[in-house]
Amino acid sequence: MKTELKEDKFKKAVLLVLEERKMEESGGRVDRVLLEDDVHDLYKAVKSEKGGETAMINIVVVRSEGHLREVLRLYEQTYRANFAREMLRKSGNLVVSYAFLAFPPPF
Repeated sequence: MKTELKEDKFKKAVLLVLEERKMEESGGRVDRVLLEDDVHDLYKAVKSEKGGETAMINIVVVRSEGHLREVLRLYEQTYRANFAREMLRKSGNLVVSYAFLAFPPPF
């Protein structure tokens, strides 16, 4: 896969998935510091004039589903906005957008 795909964000996302670096589910416990950091980093990525997709890929592809559900909940609570919708508006990179849609907001 490393030699087949050109160097871009899509390749980065695919390789992260194939490397099986996904965070383990924590049995309901959430690392509050990591959660708040992820929410803040996603907000910065969405609001940045340029870029931000790499930060979104790193969080969305690697974090566990339970963690991402909490990220979405806290993002909406903190910024009064739906992250998935903001990401779709910002990103013309559909790889990031469609990857995140695997974890739709629980609201």
